[in-house]
Amino acid sequence: MKQVVPQSFYIVTILLTILHLPKKSNISHKTLTVFTVFFLYLRPDKNEMDIQQRIVEEATRQFFQYGIRNVTMDGIAAALGMSKRTVYETFKDKNELVHTCIDVLKKKRKERNERIIFSSQNVVETIFSFMQEGIKAMNCINPVFFRDLEKLYPKTWDNLRMKNEKEALSFSQELLQKGISQGLFRPDIHVLIVAKLFYQQMNLLADEKIFPRDEYNYSDVFQSLTINFMRGISTRKGIELIDSMLGGEKPL
Repeated sequence: MKQVVPQSFYIVTILLTILHLPKKSNISHKTLTVFTVFFLYLRPDKNEMDIQQRIVEEATRQFFQYGIRNVTMDGIAAALGMSKRTVYETFKDKNELVHTCIDVLKKKRKERNERIIFSSQNVVETIFSFMQEGIKAMNCINPVFFRDLEKLYPKTWDNLRMKNEKEALSFSQELLQKGISQGLFRPDIHVLIVAKLFYQQMNLLADEKIFPRDEYNYSDVFQSLTINFMRGISTRKGIELIDSMLGGEKPL
């Protein structure tokens, strides 16, 4: 994919150049104006950035719906109403496109998590919000996508799995500690063990051998696992908050 340099880079370059000019510099304002126009002229074309974004969004949609193997560059181009040449000028092949989509998904997930944490009043509300997001994801992503990713891109899959496990355990421990400090989770729980148990429960949820999608409602399974687990580690205050949220104040 073509490297797109942020417009802010050019602006900063211009400002730094002007600020570091000698006080008695012979460079005229006219020269500086030409210099500025020259750099701004080189900034990335907005249409080019839009094309990249459109391709990534459409490719991600198709990967989620059909799996990776069944999606072609031709199909993506046709869905966007653009030529195959335009797609290949932006991404050299499907492999690059797949990895770009994954990078964008990771970035969006991080931003979404930060928004949820910032907007939540307590850790129980945070977990409920993550539960809602998890249910949405399970309902809109074809499991074929994950199977294709594991089979076609084993190195990428292994790296994602290991990094996700490390980050999930660390994040779960932070939430548990926060819940204890807020008086919502019991102070006698072993944080690391509970974090690992919770992570493995989420893996259990994604196992179609145990919970086939054509037999189980993922919303029910997700909620059953998460709510019962949370109640087991919660204080009376935490249980009351969970019950009040389940009662309709924070509908799932």
